[in-house]
Amino acid sequence: MFNILLISINIGARFGYEALSMGRSIFFRLHLHLKILPHEDTKQMFRFCYLRTSVVKKIRDRPELIPSSVKKITFDTKFFPPLVIALLKKEINSFLSSLIGYVVMAVFLLSIGLFMWIIPGTDFNILENGYANIDTLFIIAPWVFMFLIPAVTMRSFAEENKTGTIELLLTRPLSDFQIVFAKYIAGVILVLFSLIPTLIYFFYVYYMASPTGNVDTGGILGSYFGLVFLGSAFVSMGVFSSSVSNNQIISFILAVIISFFFHFGFDSLSSLSVSGVLPTILSQIGINSHYASMSRGVIDTRDMVYFITLTTFFILLTKFVIEKRKW
Repeated sequence: MFNILLISINIGARFGYEALSMGRSIFFRLHLHLKILPHEDTKQMFRFCYLRTSVVKKIRDRPELIPSSVKKITFDTKFFPPLVIALLKKEINSFLSSLIGYVVMAVFLLSIGLFMWIIPGTDFNILENGYANIDTLFIIAPWVFMFLIPAVTMRSFAEENKTGTIELLLTRPLSDFQIVFAKYIAGVILVLFSLIPTLIYFFYVYYMASPTGNVDTGGILGSYFGLVFLGSAFVSMGVFSSSVSNNQIISFILAVIISFFFHFGFDSLSSLSVSGVLPTILSQIGINSHYASMSRGVIDTRDMVYFITLTTFFILLTKFVIEKRKW
């Protein structure tokens, strides 16, 4: 078995990081699960695995140290994006292949549709208020997203940690950031899937307006941008919550709490504060003031920078958690 391990390590050092990681993983699993005694040979072998892994990592991070003939075979960057895309496809397929994916989308569309067209006696009903707009969608959607997006992202890392497949995932020739980013993009794509059917509401209002087309198309388009930015921020929070715990329910609850606090918590704190510029600062830290501006169709670069910064913060925080959970 040690000969197999050495062969795997040598192949990894010459042709790529994936085979090397496989060799190290084989040794680690043998040591952990088969209870191999930590005698001197075993300790030396483990040190050798660690040393070769460190060398290959340093070479991979500095490809200029490698001769050009080897670099073309081993460290050409074109081999890495397909692995990220494969992970992205895996995440989307795992969601769409389960019933929960379609249930989440159906609940989102049903809840929005009920408020917009069915439930009477509210300001949200388009048929009763007589205005050709779909502002109800952009008012109700954050509340629905606050529960549905955590349901989508709660299994991102929690299931990997629970089943032990996170070890296999981390041995792939992917950086931690690429793994986190692939799971984040998969969540954003699923949010977009749920938003696409709502365009039916827009086209219906567009053709039912008097005269036809008498709607604020630019404002609605800007509001959709705001909703996408909001959903992206919630996805990053959900992915982070999933990386913290092995339990999907705990990840779901934590994601709901974080999303709610950032959306409404800072606004509530700003209303309690009465001194100086502190209320303004707390309000600007929260999501609500930025989303309220974009939901009116106003695309402000300050709001875009806020959402991008918030999303990046939680992605990097997830990367930090993944790095700390490594063996």
